[in-house]
Amino acid sequence: TDISHQLKTPVAALSMCFELLEDSDVTDEERAEFASRGSREIKKLKYLTGTLTNLSRMEAGMIQIHPE
Repeated sequence: TDISHQLKTPVAALSMCFELLEDSDVTDEERAEFASRGSREIKKLKYLTGTLTNLSRMEAGMIQIHPE
């Protein structure tokens, strides 16, 4: 459930940002802010998907951790 929540939150934020960007009453300053927020949420999604990929690879034995 935590993974689901961690993925749904940025997706919901991106959805809201894009909906607001389509609104004709939004100022240029607000558009810039929503675009910036969208960019941050995309970075979060990239990080989360990369982490999930690494976890999957570890579980499959493709990656091994050797503590030092």
